[in-house]
Amino acid sequence: MAFVGLGGALRFEKARCEISSRSTCRSRPRYSRVVVSQTESADSEPTPKAKRLIEFFDEAKDLGTIRFINIGDGSVIETLGRFDYSVKYNMVRGGLLSLISPDSLFELHLATSKIDKITFTKQPAKFGDHDIYVIRVKRDDDGIMISGMLMWNPSEEPGTYFPGTVDKFVGLMEKYNGEIVFPSD
Repeated sequence: MAFVGLGGALRFEKARCEISSRSTCRSRPRYSRVVVSQTESADSEPTPKAKRLIEFFDEAKDLGTIRFINIGDGSVIETLGRFDYSVKYNMVRGGLLSLISPDSLFELHLATSKIDKITFTKQPAKFGDHDIYVIRVKRDDDGIMISGMLMWNPSEEPGTYFPGTVDKFVGLMEKYNGEIVFPSD
């Protein structure tokens, strides 16, 4: 089943709700627990980069639904997710940090050792007369690992965002002066 166009986000969300095992999709619980997976050393801790990314996910949890975009060599994938999903960190797999929805239909895996910074931008939309709000996770060569756009209310026109989400985004952008630079591991 494929969802195309601006209304696709609404159809995707409805379909996700229908197949989800939860009784309601309107009231989403917060998932702030971090699971650390390890087999080699019981006293190991997440790296400084992983800790900073976990802190960012916690700060961004009120941004609501995010349209995650990854552009590959000859392909583009877009999907909807949230920063308030549960977080799993696997040290044995080279510091792989995962953001996982309760129904596991959304999983984002980031190699924390490759992250250099997170940037925040407000820019004009390519189509339409409104602004978009974009978060980018970047490597040290300034290449984009993944982008996340604040999702507009799919029952409204593009550019009509859910209450409070733009203010939260702008607050994070101002707090970090447009970017979060990650520590060395």
